[in-house]
Amino acid sequence: MFALRLVFGCLLLLTSMQLFAEPVTLTFNELSSRPVNGVSIAGVTFGYSINGQASTLAVYGATIPGNTANVQSPALVGSTQGILTMDFAGITNALSFGIAFNSFNTLSPGLTIQLFDGSLNLIRSTNVTTLATNSFTGALFSQSNTQISRVVVTFNQNVSTFALDNLSFNAVPEPAALILLGSGLAVLAALTKQRKRK
Repeated sequence: MFALRLVFGCLLLLTSMQLFAEPVTLTFNELSSRPVNGVSIAGVTFGYSINGQASTLAVYGATIPGNTANVQSPALVGSTQGILTMDFAGITNALSFGIAFNSFNTLSPGLTIQLFDGSLNLIRSTNVTTLATNSFTGALFSQSNTQISRVVVTFNQNVSTFALDNLSFNAVPEPAALILLGSGLAVLAALTKQRKRK
């Protein structure tokens, strides 16, 4: 009976540990080149629209003519006329990505990023300034300690093309995962205590 309880406790603990997602980084070489609207991969679904209509003018895995510190080929490349959305399968509390534009000038703002919570309430809207470099103007956006389920990105339309790369995010464990982990630990603790009594 003890062995059965021990096996059950270990399985419960292992199952709950798998519910804690590892951080994900998309470098946009995971799939062949395709319109990004509707692409779901690694816990994020992309949307891209122009004037409220789904558009194919943003491409997952597109080749770009040069690299910056935060954006390398391939990348997510599209028209600045559109709006890019990222919907996460669960809540994420850390988000970062590199952005570049086909310009050699500083753009202020280069883009506006809106962050939404699990109920799709706007948490924060942030303007990001891009800095001119020898290759293209770009920036690194990074956000942590905010529970996000959706990101909406609008771009400076004084330039024509954006490139986004190295999208990193991680999942926050669901409350059920925490309960499952606690249950597994409690079973193991009880079994250890029971075994010491014998």
